[in-house]
Formats: sequence, structure tokens, C-alpha cells
Amino acid sequence: MKINRKEIMKRAHEIAKKMVGDWYARLALALRQAWMEAKTVVEKIIDTAKSLVIGKDYYGIFTGNNIDTKGDKEMIYNGGISWTAKTGGKEMTMDSQKTTDAALEYINRPSYKVGI
Repeated sequence: MKINRKEIMKRAHEIAKKMVGDWYARLALALRQAWMEAKTVVEKIIDTAKSLVIGKDYYGIFTGNNIDTKGDKEMIYNGGISWTAKTGGKEMTMDSQKTTDAALEYINRPSYKVGI
């Protein structure tokens, strides 16, 4: 997540106006505080990110319909970048960073139904 420097500077000016003393010293202290606040918010957002569950079938993500499939096709997450694709009686294990990134992006996208 990118931090907006303009908002940091606005916040620093708000903080500095409430302080007493030399303006440059106040602004320097306020900038440190504003950066610390912004980094704390970013860390909280990162901590709340969802992660993939090992052994779960994510086939619905890649087909466009996010429902549990009752058919014979599965895309199971093995951990890291490892995936197992199953179709009928066939099974293939592969390592794919692109697939893992796509699944993480999908499960961490904003949900419009619950207002998150």
C-alpha cells in the first residue's frame, strides 16, 4: 500500500499548529509523528489481510463463479506457491507464483456486500 505524502504533510501541519516554539522544530517533530501514525495504519491493514488455507479448493476463483464446485475439477492450495489441479482421475502438482498472487488478490479484494 502506498502512503500519500501530501496527506502526511497536511497531518504534520495540523499537529505542528497545536505545538509551541520554533516553527521548523515543531514541523520536524510533527512530521515524525505523522509518519509514525501512517505507518501504524498501514501495518494494521497488512495484519488484517486474509491468507490462503492449505488444502482448500479454490477452483471457483479461477473460473469466475465463486461457488463450491460439485464437479470433478479442483484447484487445491498446497502452501507457498504450490498448487494441485485435479480433473476427473488425473492430478497435477505445479508451482505458480502468478496463481498464488491471483488467489490472494481475489480473497483480499473489498467486499461490497458486507461493506468492508
